[in-house]
Amino acid sequence: LAEKVSGGIVYLTARNETLGKQSLGKVISELGEKRNSEIRYHQLDITDRNSIQTFAEYLKKEHGGFDVLNAATEPPEEQARVTIGVNYEGTKQTCDILFPLLRDNGRVVNVCSQAGLLAGRYSDDIIAKLTSPTLTVAEIDKFANDYIQLTASVGMGIASSLMHAWTSACIDKNTREKGYFYISAYCTSKAALIALTMVQSRALRSRNIVVNGVCSPPFHFFR
Repeated sequence: LAEKVSGGIVYLTARNETLGKQSLGKVISELGEKRNSEIRYHQLDITDRNSIQTFAEYLKKEHGGFDVLNAATEPPEEQARVTIGVNYEGTKQTCDILFPLLRDNGRVVNVCSQAGLLAGRYSDDIIAKLTSPTLTVAEIDKFANDYIQLTASVGMGIASSLMHAWTSACIDKNTREKGYFYISAYCTSKAALIALTMVQSRALRSRNIVVNGVCSPPFHFFR
């Protein structure tokens, strides 16, 4: 973004200030003369609502608003509640708080993943619900929370090892009957994020705000 946009201001955020500023220096150094926008660091923990609110207030005071939001994280190897909390809940919270500052004709980029593809990982009923044009955020929340509860039905040792895998072995009969065929917190978090991206896109269309998800391959293969 700092390479493609001239005269802009791009914020790099991180929970840890020391690591964030180190990353800032590295990015600036790597871009070199290709950098066309100013890059700044600001502390932000998307799992902490107060941190998000502080960042939003800073943006409002400093700039009045913003034009592009790139939200989410790289795939962490953490337990289900934390992984979904960061990749889905954290991104959702960030968007909820920052969207009121997003100007008309703006752009939103959510970092999704092909790991969020649905086919073979969930039942036909779940796939139909997550791809429905009438899907609500509350229904996505339920999908994510149901998954977290189901991980408790698997032995802690098994769950711990399987939740670290992007795609993993089939899980127990009870969980399969609930519609979750594979136990991967990362896959589930990214499936929820892709679904959220679609809901956001429909909600913001009237303001000519484009909401996209970065995903390789493109998530028109969502099914």
